[in-house]
Amino acid sequence: MFNMMHMAKILRFLILLLAVSAGSLKAQTFGFGCLGLVGGYGGYSYQEYKPTGLNNYIFVFNDLRSDSSISVMDDFGKTQGYRVGLNFFRANFKGFILTAKGFYQFLSEKHNSSVNISDGISNSSFKLELKNWGLGLDLGTSITSMVSWKVIDAAVLFNSATFVNTENLPGARTEIQKYKLKKQKKKTKIKKTKNTKKHKQK
Repeated sequence: MFNMMHMAKILRFLILLLAVSAGSLKAQTFGFGCLGLVGGYGGYSYQEYKPTGLNNYIFVFNDLRSDSSISVMDDFGKTQGYRVGLNFFRANFKGFILTAKGFYQFLSEKHNSSVNISDGISNSSFKLELKNWGLGLDLGTSITSMVSWKVIDAAVLFNSATFVNTENLPGARTEIQKYKLKKQKKKTKIKKTKNTKKHKQK
């Protein structure tokens, strides 16, 4: 099994990976989610990633049980969940729009395996849960009715990761090992040339 230090290193990598790539998560939007407009969005999120250390462990986990395996543990690399957000404040300063915003995101991935042991069947499950939430400000201006320029996009992100290893053994015995890591990260972006298309409101 993982020791606590090894698992903590993997969770730190996963948190950093998800925080850096958070902008690419695919959440369906509704209402007024554009620059400077007050409203919210929410929807399904899907993220691909490469947890090399965890998948190396799964390879060894499966190999040690290959002679008695009923079903093997699959690799991790695709989380699913949801993301909701809100632009809850807007102020216009001489043509520049200041917006305060927040979001919450939950992602998870789970895999199972089964092996024959001397007194029956043992079922194992690995489950990864990632939670991200944050508060931020952006400053931008509208260039045309369809295009806006976001000059500054700054946010403070809070992240946590939980990894749960559950063993269901014969005789209705269950063993659970849970590893949890919390991390706070401040992230600031300054954009000078990127144009962002605004959503049309129907």
